[in-house]
Amino acid sequence: MSPRNELRLIEQGGSSGNNFKESITWNKDEKIRDYDEMMEKLQQMMNASYEQGVLDDPQMIVDAIGDQATGKSKKFRTVVGEAGNSLMALRSSMPIEEYLETMAKNF
Repeated sequence: MSPRNELRLIEQGGSSGNNFKESITWNKDEKIRDYDEMMEKLQQMMNASYEQGVLDDPQMIVDAIGDQATGKSKKFRTVVGEAGNSLMALRSSMPIEEYLETMAKNF
């Protein structure tokens, strides 16, 4: 099977220049309140990341996609950038139950 026919996964964090934060549509339906607390935490985290400048260079993402498309990289999963790699390091540092509990506290 050629690289073009194989599934690949590129996981990225936030990047500069893509206007992601401004493009999100948050739930505004007053009848659906189940996710309000989680969304509030997520919005706070995103705002803090943008304010602190914790955004990756979009060229890193382009390079990862190019490496996958040309077959230079054969990895199924490619984690790109500081945010994605930090999250993967956290996941690798503890048992799944502890990780899920940690994530639930944050979200």
